[in-house]
Amino acid sequence: MHVRIRIPRRKLRKLVSRNQRKRSGRTVLIITLGAVFGSIYALLGESGIVSIMKMRARTTQLRYEISAKAQDNRELRGVIRPLREADPEAIERIAREKLYMVRPDDILYILPPESRPAPPVLNEPGSPTAPPVPSKR
Repeated sequence: MHVRIRIPRRKLRKLVSRNQRKRSGRTVLIITLGAVFGSIYALLGESGIVSIMKMRARTTQLRYEISAKAQDNRELRGVIRPLREADPEAIERIAREKLYMVRPDDILYILPPESRPAPPVLNEPGSPTAPPVPSKR
């Protein structure tokens, strides 16, 4: 037994177009959400723009450190070269400065490092340079 329901064509068109509108609205919503989440991942993901900028900053910092270390190496090579060539004056100078070695007839004076008094702190009550504190009445 088959039951046939007759729906007028106008109503059928309205129902079909309403369903199509619902589907197209869902499609737009899904595409929009996908674009939003994709954009967020592109910005904040592992290989996103933010992490790329951090890596570039780190690369710049490391290049600076490498150039500073290269300069230190050049300076140390300048110190090592005379020592390898057995320059007696260079060896004696380093022995005196770094190891505090002296000749038998020399007198060694070791002075304490310069100590300066701490500068006065401004704007603290009771300090000599602070402006007077108004009294409460």
